[in-house]
Amino acid sequence: MEEDLGNLEDLEFPELNVNDIVNNISDYDAIKLCDIIICHRYLGFNKEIAIACMEELGRRRINGDQFDFEEYIDREFHNLPKIELTLPDLRTALNQAISSNLK
Repeated sequence: MEEDLGNLEDLEFPELNVNDIVNNISDYDAIKLCDIIICHRYLGFNKEIAIACMEELGRRRINGDQFDFEEYIDREFHNLPKIELTLPDLRTALNQAISSNLK
């Protein structure tokens, strides 16, 4: 596993160009636009791109697209595993450590 992580450091990833993505947003299909919105809601970054995606989906709806993007976004977002970012209570952890040492 550690060997695999070393290989990642050698890889080069292209820089995300927000302007290029926003300027070409009309080229993306509805699923890709929804997936970008879901990624923003899940991970909390690229808000500008997510807003542009919602605007594009809204324009498409006005122009007659019947794709139910709201339902797709909600369903797929709720299918993702929950991210638990809460830190354990230090007092509880210390009390557990103390009580386990007393036994």
